[in-house]
Amino acid sequence: MLIEDGVGKGYKAKVDDENRIHVENISLTYEQHVNEVHGEAYIMDLDAITLNSAGEYFAVIKNTDDIPLHISAITLFMAEFSDTAIVEAYIGGTFVYSANGTVVVPTNMNAGSGKTATGLFYKNDGVGDLATIVQGSIAGRYMFDRIATRWQKESHWILPKNQCLMFICEKSIRLAGYISFYYHNIQ
Repeated sequence: MLIEDGVGKGYKAKVDDENRIHVENISLTYEQHVNEVHGEAYIMDLDAITLNSAGEYFAVIKNTDDIPLHISAITLFMAEFSDTAIVEAYIGGTFVYSANGTVVVPTNMNAGSGKTATGLFYKNDGVGDLATIVQGSIAGRYMFDRIATRWQKESHWILPKNQCLMFICEKSIRLAGYISFYYHNIQ
């Protein structure tokens, strides 16, 4: 049997003596694929956040794009030596910006892309709780300490248009890190 390409170039497929076709296989995470091919992978920097009381939200993301926003991971560390803190993620709910909080402009992880993230991205500025929030459903808990740790969700937190993801910390503490996300519509 002869296998030829489907675009009319006349290339033939190489097979071995057991008639197995030779292929090149490159494995990428979906986030890497979206970054390289579509230029739509970002990080939201969470630099030097001070939470003045326990139970404050320290980061909120609201997707305003028609394309779903996939949050794959949050990487954090606590700035106090030998301290630990439990972080909870809430999905859904509502978010209305009030006086506190700082706008974060996410960084595109593909320097040649030219694309920007579409949504509302806020971090706690240390003045008080971040915003007026109607808490959504609990979407996970994780314990962080002073060593940078990545909380990766294999299922991702997926935000359709106008949906939110909020992170809250059970302690008053200083923390830093970043949130990894990308936009992609699975078709």
